[in-house]
Amino acid sequence: RIRETDRRLIDDLKKKNKELRKTYRDLENVQEELIKAERLSTIGRVAGGIIHDLKNHLSVVKGYAEYIKYSKDATEPFINAASTMLHVINIILKMTQEILEFSKGTYKLETIPLKIDTLLREVAAISSNDLEKRTVNLNLQLGAHCLCEIDPQKMRRVFINIISNASDAMQDGGTLTISSAKGNKSVTVSFKDTGIGIDKETLKEIFEPFVSKGKAKGIGLGMSIAKRFVEDHKGTIDVTSAVGKGTMVTIILPAL
Repeated sequence: RIRETDRRLIDDLKKKNKELRKTYRDLENVQEELIKAERLSTIGRVAGGIIHDLKNHLSVVKGYAEYIKYSKDATEPFINAASTMLHVINIILKMTQEILEFSKGTYKLETIPLKIDTLLREVAAISSNDLEKRTVNLNLQLGAHCLCEIDPQKMRRVFINIISNASDAMQDGGTLTISSAKGNKSVTVSFKDTGIGIDKETLKEIFEPFVSKGKAKGIGLGMSIAKRFVEDHKGTIDVTSAVGKGTMVTIILPAL
């Protein structure tokens, strides 16, 4: 009887111990989420002041660009250059606002039917100067030829973040291949670079906020924002990489 009682006590203790371990893990997860929330809240407060100052400076540049564009004496090359400046300024303003909204969790999607290849070509054109400066060859293999229900500004932000990371990884030049393909009810977009690659430990945390190991600039929000935006579109994002062998980012989105 004593042994049987002891066995029941031991079994009960094992069960309680298992429950305690699970509770402890749950508490750890909650703690991590609270830390992330606090960090994002801090970024939101700081970003508010930075965005205010940035808007003031950009408004001056925007004013000059508009003056050039609508000047009676402006020639076509100057008008085209001014139009490009205004387009990029508006993108920068929207991006900075998105960082603020992301940190506060107040953003919302504004989706429209759009050809994914069209957006990829636009992003490639915007990024071409930066890539050329680093002697990075841009290889477009776009074959999706279909519509997706997406928020152009949010998805543009995702693509630019990924291209920027690829560019940073190829300081001595290389090749960035951007491809798209239509599946049954989905579109697959991939970004493959020949850069330095990502080590296993960093790869595990690639989508965590404030992970910026090995980057010369940035605060490590880019891939975290990318993951959130892609998942908001009911899509998936995956990163595969190896040190010295480059990186591939694959995004799968629902197709119309």
